[in-house]
Amino acid sequence: MPKLSKIRLTGCKYEGMKKEHENSIFDLTKGGQPDHTLFTLFNGGGKGVMMQLIFQILLPETKWGKNHGNKVISMFYDQRNNLHPFTFHVVLEWVLDAVPERRLITGIAVKAIIKNTSGEEEEKTGLSYFLYTHEHENKGYFSVENLPLVDQQTGKAVDIEKLEAFIDERKRDFIKYSQASGRKTDSQYYKYLANRGIYRSEWINLKSINKLEGGAGDYFIGASDNKAIFDKKIIPVISENIKNYTHDEGDHLIEMFRSNLSITKDLPVLMKREGGYKDLLVEIRPLIENADSGSRFIDMKERLIDEGNDIYFILSEEQSRVLHEIHKWDQSEKKGKEEGINLEFKKNNLYYNKEKRDLDAVEKEALEAEEQFNEKSHELEDKEKELLLYQINEKVFHKKETEEKIKSKVEEKERLVAALDITDLKQRADELDDEIEMEWDKTKNDCSNHENQYLGFKNYIKQLVEENARKKKVYQSKVEELQNKINKFVLKEEALEKYKEKLGQYYDFMRLAFPDRILDDLNKENTEITSCINRLSDGIKNHQEKLATFNNDLVKLKYSLEMKDGRVKELKSKIDLQQRHELEIARKVSKRLFVSYEGGLLNHDWFAKKQRDLKVLELNKKQSLEETQRTIWEKNIDKSLNKEDYFIPNKDVILIKDEIKKLNIHVETGPEYLSALNQEEKMKVANETPGILYSVIIASQRDWEIIEKNINRNLFMNNMVPIYVRSQMKSNENRLFKMVAGLADGLVEESKYLNWKKSMEQEMENLSSIENNLKKDLEDIGEILQELNIIEKNDTAWTLNQNLKEEEASIADLVNVIGSKEEERTITEGKLKQLNGEYVENESKLEGLKNSIKEIEVYIEKIQEVNQDRLEITSVKRELLDIKQLISDIDMANEEIKEKLDTITGRYNEWNVSIKNLFNRVKSVYPEATYNTLIDQTYSNHRPPSFFLEEDKLLALVTERKIVDEDIAHKDSQIATIDVDLKYLNKDLGRFIDELEKLDSNWANFPYLNLPLIEIEMIIKIIDKKIKQLENEKTTLKSIVDTAKGSIKSSRKTLENKEEQIMKNHNKAPILLEIEIEDIKSEINNVERDIESNKKYLKLCDDELLKHNQMKTKIVINLSRIKTGYPLEPNKGKREQFLAAKVKESPDTVVEEWLRKCDSNKRKMEATILEGERYKSKFIKVITSKLEEDKLKEKIVNTIKEANIDKFKSNLTSFNSMEKHFQEELLRLSKDKKKAEDVMKQWTHRASLHIIRMIEALKSMVASMNYVNEQGYAFPLVKLKGAEGLPKEVSEIEYLLEEYFIESISKVLEKNEEISSIDDRTLRDIMGDKTIFSKGLKGRYPTLMVYKMSEKNEFRYARAREEYYTTWEAINKGEGDLPEGSGGQTLSVNTFVIMMLMSFKKKTVGNENPSTVLILDNPFGKASAKHVLDPIFEIARKLNFQLICFAAPEIIKVEISERFPVFWELKVQDGKIVHGGRVIK
Repeated sequence: MPKLSKIRLTGCKYEGMKKEHENSIFDLTKGGQPDHTLFTLFNGGGKGVMMQLIFQILLPETKWGKNHGNKVISMFYDQRNNLHPFTFHVVLEWVLDAVPERRLITGIAVKAIIKNTSGEEEEKTGLSYFLYTHEHENKGYFSVENLPLVDQQTGKAVDIEKLEAFIDERKRDFIKYSQASGRKTDSQYYKYLANRGIYRSEWINLKSINKLEGGAGDYFIGASDNKAIFDKKIIPVISENIKNYTHDEGDHLIEMFRSNLSITKDLPVLMKREGGYKDLLVEIRPLIENADSGSRFIDMKERLIDEGNDIYFILSEEQSRVLHEIHKWDQSEKKGKEEGINLEFKKNNLYYNKEKRDLDAVEKEALEAEEQFNEKSHELEDKEKELLLYQINEKVFHKKETEEKIKSKVEEKERLVAALDITDLKQRADELDDEIEMEWDKTKNDCSNHENQYLGFKNYIKQLVEENARKKKVYQSKVEELQNKINKFVLKEEALEKYKEKLGQYYDFMRLAFPDRILDDLNKENTEITSCINRLSDGIKNHQEKLATFNNDLVKLKYSLEMKDGRVKELKSKIDLQQRHELEIARKVSKRLFVSYEGGLLNHDWFAKKQRDLKVLELNKKQSLEETQRTIWEKNIDKSLNKEDYFIPNKDVILIKDEIKKLNIHVETGPEYLSALNQEEKMKVANETPGILYSVIIASQRDWEIIEKNINRNLFMNNMVPIYVRSQMKSNENRLFKMVAGLADGLVEESKYLNWKKSMEQEMENLSSIENNLKKDLEDIGEILQELNIIEKNDTAWTLNQNLKEEEASIADLVNVIGSKEEERTITEGKLKQLNGEYVENESKLEGLKNSIKEIEVYIEKIQEVNQDRLEITSVKRELLDIKQLISDIDMANEEIKEKLDTITGRYNEWNVSIKNLFNRVKSVYPEATYNTLIDQTYSNHRPPSFFLEEDKLLALVTERKIVDEDIAHKDSQIATIDVDLKYLNKDLGRFIDELEKLDSNWANFPYLNLPLIEIEMIIKIIDKKIKQLENEKTTLKSIVDTAKGSIKSSRKTLENKEEQIMKNHNKAPILLEIEIEDIKSEINNVERDIESNKKYLKLCDDELLKHNQMKTKIVINLSRIKTGYPLEPNKGKREQFLAAKVKESPDTVVEEWLRKCDSNKRKMEATILEGERYKSKFIKVITSKLEEDKLKEKIVNTIKEANIDKFKSNLTSFNSMEKHFQEELLRLSKDKKKAEDVMKQWTHRASLHIIRMIEALKSMVASMNYVNEQGYAFPLVKLKGAEGLPKEVSEIEYLLEEYFIESISKVLEKNEEISSIDDRTLRDIMGDKTIFSKGLKGRYPTLMVYKMSEKNEFRYARAREEYYTTWEAINKGEGDLPEGSGGQTLSVNTFVIMMLMSFKKKTVGNENPSTVLILDNPFGKASAKHVLDPIFEIARKLNFQLICFAAPEIIKVEISERFPVFWELKVQDGKIVHGGRVIK
């Protein structure tokens, strides 16, 4: 787009006509050239109106604002909504991209009018306008300033009619366009502007960008993710760019698709039909296999019926044999039962006699226990009498002691009474002192004697205890010794019992009482089984030798048969393949030699002759192929280079051009540069620079400096490509070399070049076709010759057939021999199996017997050992009981001794206390009294001491002595005290007499033993303990007697019951054995053994009866069950030896197996039928949906529907026929669709080329964003991630587009039956660039990466690195872990991406860096930082953009305004827009 140099707004009123651009003229140039311009005007001052007015030139009547609510017509209404039909003018001046420089003035005059229509107010008014243009060289008369847009008299805008008249008068200078031209997008007005690089579409985009203030981001609404930016923005721009270079206004791919639709329209149908037939071939195969399987099951059914007839016949024979066996065993069972009854009576009678003997023994034991009970009773009576004697003596002792005390008190009283008459108390005191001294000496001697008696008894007790302890220790040692023996014996008994319990699992416990007999029986059975095993071993050995011989023979025979079968199969397969192969080769040879094959014998002579003819033909074809390939190679070099619309002489030119383009430097090849010049200029340049065809051209010296710094110098190692700088090409330099003109010079002309390319492509196509045909012919001939060589070296089908007949005859003989051998082997195997079974069974029995014998022998040894030990243990137990009794006696004696000692010690302590008290009393009246005793520590005495002390006299004397010293009055009270003591003593005496009376009224007649009290008490305790012991023994004996009596009663009752039971069971009474049998248990065991034998025999009878009855039942059941299989004809059955053996062994298994086979075969047949029905339904469904031919469809459907699936054999023939038909149809279809496929390939090839061109354009567009920074590094502001994965060759895309081509045909024809009625929009949706580009890339676009600016401004000095970039999607809305860009970053990125798109869209041949105007409303609200603005202005400079920005003055900082070379500060004064003039920086 050319740049704007001036803007003029005249008579433009707005905001209810309160504000106005009276005649504003704005110059946007600096130094005469348009440059970035900034307009500032306060918010609400009319920035949007100003932009809306500017846009009227390209978009007349365009509305403005967020919701398009600001209409142009509203400018003509005042605040009261009154219409003012004035005229306003808008004029723009452009500096065109042309050399020399040219300028274009475009203007519009607009006036409001009143329409002659009824309706609402808004509809009654409208706009009247016209457009005009004037082009000049900046030297003409008319300029923006001097256009007559202001009435000189009134100072107001000139009326539209006057201006129109002015324009009409100057048609040579001005071109006027009507209002209709502004409304039609394809009018001459817009075409005129487009020819000068001013595009309406760009201004529509600019309007979209400025929908809101700072609205650059809104331009990308709906395009914020990666796919959307490509689909909605990038791809349309690339398409426009490609059209600029190809000058193709239409879409050649869509037109090619449309024009060839008549040829290709049937392609989907043909391919679908082909697919249908392929599906039919797939679907018919299961039906064929199903019919083949069913045929095999029918054959199996017939074999099973034959086998069932044989089984029925054998079962009938077996039934007769089993009935005979049942009768035989039934008679044997009756005899065994009679013998069992007799044995049972004998056993019961023996048990009766045994229990009778046991009862007699119990009665005897009860009698002995009763006698012992009576003895204990008498002993207890004696002890009780003895206890009574000592109890009476104890009470008498206390009685006598009390009487003595009474007597002493009476004497004391008498002395006191006598003392009352003594006058001379002093004399009496002396007498008393002498008496007390004498009495105390006597008492002291008695005490010393008592002390010695106590110590002697104590020493005696100690000696006695020590003796008892020594005896007890000896006895306990003996007890431990004896107990150990008993314990060992108990362990032996327990081990024997456990072993017996273990044996009890196998033997009756009654039998285990006689293990010798069990051992005899086992040894006898062992001998029998060993003999049987030896016989079986011999039989097995003989049969194994016989079977080994059979197996050996059969292995050899079967191996021979297998080898022969293999040879037969191989021969059949080989014959079939050979016949088909020979026929196929014969046809191929005939076809290749252009002769017809009419059948006949194919022999080696025929093939040898044809082989010679083919070799001659092969030689001729090879010569033709070499010539063709040489020509193709030469043409391919030219074709590979010349893919563009200009001539490329060699690949080095392209290589250098691509490397320079990567540096974002515009570069052209020599022919490319010449193609943009007119004929005269071409000739001039070609003459001045003769090597230009083989060079590349850049624009300036600055570009050369970048190239020199960045390009890889190794590229020029082998071929030097000249690089011309366009600005220096006009310098006159001497040519030091000459060029010979050739074909390349003429190809500079576009028409000649295109004709040369077209003719070369046609020639290449013809040569390729010839080459392919020759290669195919040579390949076919080579294959045929190879096949002929193989045929020559191998047997023919006829020879193989002769060999087959010989092999089949040999197989038939061999099968007969194998059959007879197998039958003999089967019989031998059956017998061997039986012998092996018996052998294994007997071996197992023998092993068990050996173990049993060993166990019984061990058991017998254990019994003998225990019995031998039992005799010894009996005496040990007896001895142990005696010793334990001795220990018990010692313990009892020790206890009695301890009790005696405790009693004596207690008495001694009491006595000792009383002596001390007595000594203290005596000492109180007789101070000279002393108490010293002489004790003999070694003294010992067995008699308990008596602690009787005659103290009463001494105490009386002491008391009297005290009384003498007291007052006479005290003596009377003492007598009274003695009277009280006498009273209580008399009461105690009476109590003792009462206790004696209670013990026995004749107590006085009992002898008085005159023993010490302590001895009497000890004897009483001993007797009392003995009485308790006797009572316990008596109680035990009483319990034994009572238990025995109860047992006798119970045993008698049991014996009576036993007698009644025998009478009841055997109708005879039990017989008491007259002959005494010593070992009745042994007799019972013999009888039980006989009973056991009888039971075994009866069990054998029962088992045999059960077995044969079960066999009978099995046979009956199986005869009935076998009828549930396939229908049989029993009269056709025969006896097969091997089958008969199997039936005898297990009829259930045989019948079950036969029924299982029948059921399996039935199930398989039913499953096959069901499966066939499913295949049938599926096949019909497939035919209905996929087969196109109605007649064939109907025929096949009817055939399938009428086919009964269970008629397998007939179906097999029918289905094979259908399969053959489908194969033939496939062959026909492949021929029909070839032409349509050729058209499809042509379209897909061109479409693939177009996609490759779009990919290259995409790369070129992104490369244009490379900024060469201060350090000379090429820093891309936009780049592609994943670009290396983009397709590079058409072959990578063609197969994808072939699929889509067919899909597209179906889509188009679904919507339109007629080809002529297909609209362009439908085709664009299906075949547009966006769609095919997405299909070519499989929907996987490269990721658009953008420079994420930072405060460091890396792009100015650094080498590009990955961390400086983020994705387009992330910068706009965040992506994954990547954060969303800031407001400034987003605006900056959006702005320079807009510039990239707008610039690339306008590139054309000869104008690789077109000028472009970018108008922005308040873009600096979010972007005021230096690092945000720098990339925008650098890219604007690089891409030749002119930024025209509108903003409020308060947000414009110095760092913003200083970037605009042209600055207009606008204000509103008195409703007029005024300014201080242009400010140039």
